[in-house]
Order: sequence, then C-alpha cells, then structure tokens
Amino acid sequence: MFNLPLANTVGQGNNNPLACFQIDEYLDDSSELHEVINSNVIETVAGGGNRTGFDLHRKEIGTVDRLLSFIMSKVPEVAHRFTSERPYHPDNYTQYMEGGGEHSFNINGFKLAEVWGIVYNAGDGVIRHNHYPYALSFCYYANVPDDSAPFVLEGIQIPPKTGTVIFFLPHLYHWVPPTHSNGRSVITGNISYG
Repeated sequence: MFNLPLANTVGQGNNNPLACFQIDEYLDDSSELHEVINSNVIETVAGGGNRTGFDLHRKEIGTVDRLLSFIMSKVPEVAHRFTSERPYHPDNYTQYMEGGGEHSFNINGFKLAEVWGIVYNAGDGVIRHNHYPYALSFCYYANVPDDSAPFVLEGIQIPPKTGTVIFFLPHLYHWVPPTHSNGRSVITGNISYG
C-alpha cells in the first residue's frame, strides 16, 4: 500500500508507483481544455467514456501545448523519484543529460508518444487496462464535477481533483468505475524512452 503524495511532491522509490502535482496555474484553462476534449471526441472507449484521437499533442492547440510543456518539465523529477531512494535536486539533474547519473539514463530520452482526452458522463468509465510498454503515463484532470468516479490504480482509489496531474508507471493496471456525474474530463498520455 502507498500513500497519495501531497500536492507538489512525489513519492520516493519503486514502492510508490505514482507522482502527483497540483498545477493551479492551469485551472483557468480547465474549461477550455474540457471543451477541446469534447470537440475532438472520435470514439467510445471500453467502459463508456468518449475519447479523442491519440494525437492531441500534434494538433497545435495552445492550451494543450502549455499543459504538456509543464507536464514534460516534471519528467526529470518523476523519473528520478521512480528510480531512486535519494532526494531529487533539480540543479543536479544535468548529470543525467548524456546517460550519466546514478541510474545511467538520459533524462532527455523521454518523449511524448501519445496524448488523448476522455470525457465521462453519468454511467461512463473505462475497463481495467495498462499502458505497457511505455516508460511513463500521466493523467491531467481538466474537469472534475462533484460525485466523479476515482482513478483506480492497482485497486487503490485515488480521488480526482481539477488541476491535478498524476504520473504513474504504465505497466500497472488501472481503471475508472462508472461515474455518477456528467463532464468528468481528462487529458492522458504515454511517454516513451529511447
């Protein structure tokens, strides 16, 4: 069992498979992000949510691009925290730039592979699945009405909150049970390494 990290903190080491950041500076964009997701829906996922294409990061949408820039700026810290028991020091991550550092990976080797949005209305969810073989996955909560369903990671319920981004290890099974409200929306993505 692990504890949900507090806002702007990340759990240390492999015993905590998620990192959570509250990013209030994007709350003003949340209604626009919600509309972007709604206007780009192309199909229904298994469980009932409505999904955009996997190429939302290639559509040159200003609010999406700003959000993804912030998300990618957190990847060095997240990658370090998922692989090390030592505290993260942002001034020292340059040792990872060319494959150095204590775990010998290149921090610049992480790239956005897929980004999509999902909107859930009453009764919608998503079935148990994972995102293997990606290196990292994330979920940003653009709109979380009252009575929204939790994000469930390996059986642990994580309550969603507008303006929160959760990073998690993609091989872990996760799902969203049917929600009780309309308009729960997320921007989700997979990050590759190589």
